[in-house]
Amino acid sequence: GPDLGYSSALQIGASYAHSSTPQEIHDDDGDGNPEGVLDGTGSVWGVDLVYKYDSPKEYGQGDLTLQAEYVWRGRDLDLVAEGGEAIDPVPVEFEQDAFYVQGVYGFAPRWTLGARYDQAGSPYEVRGGDESEDFGTTSRWSGNVTFTPTEVSRVRVQYDRSVVAVDGSLEKVDAYYVQLQLSLGAH
Repeated sequence: GPDLGYSSALQIGASYAHSSTPQEIHDDDGDGNPEGVLDGTGSVWGVDLVYKYDSPKEYGQGDLTLQAEYVWRGRDLDLVAEGGEAIDPVPVEFEQDAFYVQGVYGFAPRWTLGARYDQAGSPYEVRGGDESEDFGTTSRWSGNVTFTPTEVSRVRVQYDRSVVAVDGSLEKVDAYYVQLQLSLGAH
């Protein structure tokens, strides 16, 4: 993270992982006889960014945190068995990504307001042979208000609005949360 002065901080990160031995066994009906066995390679990479401003006001008033992250995953596999029998390998490619952006602002002493947007599956598809299947995109908006009465406790009220891809259609899901968080033990 580069130096931005006394009150601000910026953190930048990147990650990468690769495996040359991912294997998958699909036994969808649970009868012990796999419908498909896949073997190949896989990779995951991601980038993230966090900006923090520490206000000189007391108890977090005026503090600001902005952050974002993007992750991509790909797998190049071969279908090597179906119905418990070995077959000539059939190439199958999987691709999926996800990201989020969020901000948290201290609008009063001990009070924060947060907003977040996340999305998974902008590409979420499987390609094999002459076929391709897209599993759709899932997204969510969240908003919350948090009160921190002490160093070791928080009370949060949150609302989420999700749009979930299910069997080729989009379903809207609303969720409401009330959360009490306590930290116990040595601090």
